[in-house]
Amino acid sequence: MKELTAKEEEIMNFFWQHGPLFVKEILEFYDNPRPHFNTVSTIVRGLEEKGYIGHKPFGKTYQYYATVSAADMGVKSLKSIISRYFKNSYAGGGADELTTTWESRYRGIRKCNRVITGIDRVPFDITKTEEENLALRRTMVAEARAFRAYFYWEMFLRYGPIPIIKEVLDPEEDMITPYTKRPTVKEYVVDFILNELKEAEPDMLPYEEAFVSTKSCRLSQPMARALASRIKLYMASPRYAAQSGITWQDAADAAKSFIEDYGANFALYQEDNIPGGTNYRNAVLRTHYTGNNHEVIFFRNDVTIGW
Repeated sequence: MKELTAKEEEIMNFFWQHGPLFVKEILEFYDNPRPHFNTVSTIVRGLEEKGYIGHKPFGKTYQYYATVSAADMGVKSLKSIISRYFKNSYAGGGADELTTTWESRYRGIRKCNRVITGIDRVPFDITKTEEENLALRRTMVAEARAFRAYFYWEMFLRYGPIPIIKEVLDPEEDMITPYTKRPTVKEYVVDFILNELKEAEPDMLPYEEAFVSTKSCRLSQPMARALASRIKLYMASPRYAAQSGITWQDAADAAKSFIEDYGANFALYQEDNIPGGTNYRNAVLRTHYTGNNHEVIFFRNDVTIGW
């Protein structure tokens, strides 16, 4: 069956939760401003063409019903969330969110916001226990929050503090008025970015689970701590110390925290009996699981990972 779009998944969840529905009834489940009747009707007809729903005639109208259960969609839906919103954890060569700025960073932020605000609507994986499913959701939300923090940090380096968007914006609503004021440096970096990384870290993958070939490029607890350490070092400089309130001692403490908790897993790449230039090249080209490179903490593969 063809993969569902985000809007199609949303409507399928209405069917799974409420049973057979008319299009006018589907509209009632949307918050204001609701989409147009014709828009929803078009999506519904697309779902029927894909084989996810059927219909019964009632006079001149149709009542639609799901032909695929939420349980049957459980495994696929969770995998599609990873593929669509994380682009296979940004391992794909087309993931512009990690290679360009402004539009692409905001595109990445929107994807993260969709995961964070919509993960509870994704059906459980029927092959896992409820506890395992909830843990998986927490991990995915934590990774999305860490990605979002990273994107906002990248924007700060180029544009300073910009309006922080934590919800999925509707293009039919006012997307300008609520976001015309820049936050302060402290509000942006300390209260938001660093706090996001701190709160996300406990639910992210630990080193033992993240640095294996089957989870290539998945964000990890060491990555969150390392990024926070780098940010504090940057913000402790004379350029930002007064605005951020971060001191050199704060930066040193952050670095020490990473070393004490994760340092045993990382080291400069060094092979014996080979030229220094070769060591340097291998430090860039090799990973933990292809070349035993323990120098890299946060990286992106330029290939698609099939997890």
